Amino acid sequence: MKAYFPRELSKFESQMANHRLRREIIATCLANDLVNRCGPSFVDRIKEISRARTVTVACAFEASRRIFELEDLVDRINALDNKIPAAAQIALHQRVGGALRRAVTYLARNAGFESETPPSILDVVKRYYEPVREQRATIMQDLSRIERERVDVRRADLVALGAPEALAEEAALLSPLTLSLDVADMARNTKWPVVAASTLHCVIGAELGLDALRDAATNMKLEQHWDRLVVRRAAGDFGEAQLKLAEAAARLIGQPPNDANNAWATEVAQKWLASLGQPAQRARSAFADLDGQGPWTFAKLMLIAAEFNALVAAVR
Repeated sequence: MKAYFPRELSKFESQMANHRLRREIIATCLANDLVNRCGPSFVDRIKEISRARTVTVACAFEASRRIFELEDLVDRINALDNKIPAAAQIALHQRVGGALRRAVTYLARNAGFESETPPSILDVVKRYYEPVREQRATIMQDLSRIERERVDVRRADLVALGAPEALAEEAALLSPLTLSLDVADMARNTKWPVVAASTLHCVIGAELGLDALRDAATNMKLEQHWDRLVVRRAAGDFGEAQLKLAEAAARLIGQPPNDANNAWATEVAQKWLASLGQPAQRARSAFADLDGQGPWTFAKLMLIAAEFNALVAAVR
């Protein structure tokens, strides 16, 4: 709120906190930031996908940018004015907006803002900040092959436009980093350490092809509004299926050893999937058949989504 007033008035900071229009000023600043980061249609798009209220979307937006420290990144991008091509800055900002869309959708649906006793924005930030920070340190080793390839493409595109290498990599990693919200909830629900939970979550996604499906749904270009809405919802549902399956696996496997790594997680995940019998076999077989018949289409995504819904129902 302090930044809303001219710098010369900073000496009246205590009076600002009690300004009669304090709530209105904060709401205006938040609305401006939301539109600047994500565009004027952002709130309506998230509401359509999540079925959340406007105030919930706004709270999820503020929590997301604090959890992922996005304002610091935005400031560093803006500091490159007249130092790199404008196209590079625009592309970097678009990566921020894309990450916010996924993070805000997740928090709008899962953070409890619409519960009978909703948490504050600061409560939600406190719940997710440390798990996200912990995963940020190991994210490169936790990415699946498909996710790593997408990060490499995004980074190369940003560098080609003129973005600095380090900033390009940070921006390219934002989208997969938003999955750390899912992992944070998984770790809390199963009492697993965050790093081990992240590894198992990644392996489950790779073994079942859910990371490929999320990628296909997220990047699919469709002309009809309702088709786009369904595919965006499907991308979220694939993420939700991965989370539920990883949680079920973690509970059955039990607490991981202190030296748990990707090889260990892959082995126990494969054994767990084998123990599920026909439901997992049908889902994996359907994915292999559809994936082997050319690029993913709207119809193919809807078919495979039904198979994974059945698998999730079977392991509850």
